[in-house]
Amino acid sequence: MTNKSRNLKGEGSWFEREINGKLYQCYKQKYKDYGIKTFYGSTKMEVKRKKDRFEEEIKYRSNIKKNEENSNMTLRECILMLIFEYKQYSKKSTQKTDESTYKYYISKKEICERYINEISENDMVELMRQYSSEYSCGTINHIYNLYNQTFSMAKKMGIISVNPMEYVKKPTEDNVAKKRRTLYF
Repeated sequence: MTNKSRNLKGEGSWFEREINGKLYQCYKQKYKDYGIKTFYGSTKMEVKRKKDRFEEEIKYRSNIKKNEENSNMTLRECILMLIFEYKQYSKKSTQKTDESTYKYYISKKEICERYINEISENDMVELMRQYSSEYSCGTINHIYNLYNQTFSMAKKMGIISVNPMEYVKKPTEDNVAKKRRTLYF
């Protein structure tokens, strides 16, 4: 009786099940819009990871529905969403690098004010050419990665249908302006 009432409330319940002679840990829970879902694994930790991954996916899907309504997001809004929401669980050093890359190299460009669904592959190729004439290869790699991750996230969220960075080649040492250091004595 208690298990049924807990299932109806969405709390879930643990149990064991033998499948093909092997004992599995199981967790069953009711989800709104998804019905009853059962997770299986060798250990409770594995089952919990699967359950957490499923719940993250549910959040992700609900964010897609919200963002379909907001398909007129600017590139600036998408980059900031990537840095502060989507990548909030990454290393602090990674987040600081992304923040400074955005602040010093990306935020000042006019393309940031354009709607993300209006930016084409040609726009990004031209932008990367501009960067390659001004900055070193390492800096351009950070810039390239941030743009690529932003467009990939926007594509996953349904804001855009095609990633304009998909076929833009990553800059190499050969096609990037060499930074010269001047030594003063």
